Amino acid sequence: GTTTARPGRGTINGVVAPDLDGTDDHFTTTLTLNDIMSAAAYHFFCVVNIDAISTDSSANGGLANDTIIGSGGPNPHWFLSLGSTGPTVYAGHYDGAFAGATAAGLVLGTSALIEWWYDGTTIRVRVGTGTVGTAVRGNPSNVSNVAMIGAASQGADHFLDGRLAPPLCFRVALSGAEQVAVRNLLGRIYGVAA
Repeated sequence: GTTTARPGRGTINGVVAPDLDGTDDHFTTTLTLNDIMSAAAYHFFCVVNIDAISTDSSANGGLANDTIIGSGGPNPHWFLSLGSTGPTVYAGHYDGAFAGATAAGLVLGTSALIEWWYDGTTIRVRVGTGTVGTAVRGNPSNVSNVAMIGAASQGADHFLDGRLAPPLCFRVALSGAEQVAVRNLLGRIYGVAA
């Protein structure tokens, strides 16, 4: 963010985590999507405690919602966002069309683990130990945009309101045993259902 749009200091389970205000706080980076994922596969974990959700759109796979992480640029190609109905977690990428998977189970004011992954054919997302939402999709068409945390469209909109532990991104789809190991670790650190 800028010097005036920096997240405050919050906690999740006593562990320091940035507290984004839903107005303008966000993180920008020089890393491109290709630095943290591959077009053929990726695996992403984050722990959140969301205060409020200000958007609710299923258009373009849920792209135009409060953003946990996504790709900046004039055409975002990768996103994990939140819609207020439910609330709903949207996870997707652009493969010629914006689309993705959805998951329920997020409760405002309660810490939760969100896991999102793509194995080359299917996008998957889940909250905690809930049902895995799926969407069959092709590979992302562009992984050269910069990564954004807490906002979309180069930090201009769709700001996240709540605490966000540092996300973990892998350039592969993890095996079942690897998923369990990461989920259990995050569960122990942040006190969330894994």
